[in-house]
Amino acid sequence: MKSIQKKLEELEERLDSKERDYLSKRLTYEVYEDQLKKMLKEVEDQNDSIDNHLSIERFQQEVKQFSKELPKLKTQMDALHGRIEFLKQRKQELITMRAEYKKLKHAVQLALEDKILKENEFNRVTNCRQVIRKIYRCRSTDDLPQKIFYALPVKSKLSGEDDNDDLSKAIRLISKYIGRDWSRLYWQLPFYPLRGKEEVSKDINYIDDKYHRGDVFRDQATDALNKWRRFHTRAKLDDLIHALQNINRFDVIQIIDRHILKPKRLLNEEHEEIDPRKKEIEDLNRKLNRLFEKIHTGVITTHDTYVYSTIGLDPLQPVRKHRPLVMH
Repeated sequence: MKSIQKKLEELEERLDSKERDYLSKRLTYEVYEDQLKKMLKEVEDQNDSIDNHLSIERFQQEVKQFSKELPKLKTQMDALHGRIEFLKQRKQELITMRAEYKKLKHAVQLALEDKILKENEFNRVTNCRQVIRKIYRCRSTDDLPQKIFYALPVKSKLSGEDDNDDLSKAIRLISKYIGRDWSRLYWQLPFYPLRGKEEVSKDINYIDDKYHRGDVFRDQATDALNKWRRFHTRAKLDDLIHALQNINRFDVIQIIDRHILKPKRLLNEEHEEIDPRKKEIEDLNRKLNRLFEKIHTGVITTHDTYVYSTIGLDPLQPVRKHRPLVMH
């Protein structure tokens, strides 16, 4: 804004100077033109003389010169007028933009304050929702006192979380194919914290008495395995496979391998990046470990040569040893 105002003042000073020059020359031009007309009229009425001719020629030259300069001055004045009007317009636009900027800045400040208030309200509602969900999860889970006593994770039986992990897939497959062997499998499953035989027997009896219609064995197996997963804080797929091996249900193990483990192995093989020099590096590490072990135990008492040229290293020069090495 200050630069525009300064430029505007400079242009107005130049325009004022041009206008004064233009008016001065315009008045002089008009006076000379009137005087020239009078002189030409006197020449017609009187006898011609050399002095009159010289005066007339001088006035004619002056008038001609002024007639050339005045249009140029007019053009320059018009140009200065145009630039001044442009700068005035720009100045007005800047004033308007500055006023609009102040309004927008105030609106942004109000929006930021509103955002902070809404974020605080959102955080409060989120915390309340988490507390409510935790209360609901505690109220909807089975055997809550036992879980609290053993510091087990409290998880709702209706939550439906982690349905697509390997353990959940395996539980669904086992429940489908295990049949009446679900109770034998339940006896073989590990628990952490440990559960006594009496508690395991109560679980089996409770599940056995709970289902009487539909696909009974499948529902019983699903209930038993889900209960095992809730009470075993370290539940993993290997525990199920070992338990199936103990009851000789290798057919179910094959199904798990075909549907879960084999696709996972194939996927890992496709994405695994194999280092072409991995075997050479492993051989070198084994040689170095043997060498350091000999040095540490003081076995090396004479010169030995160890060549590790398989990966481009120069062979070590033989070193004579006159006494056992002692590692500090």
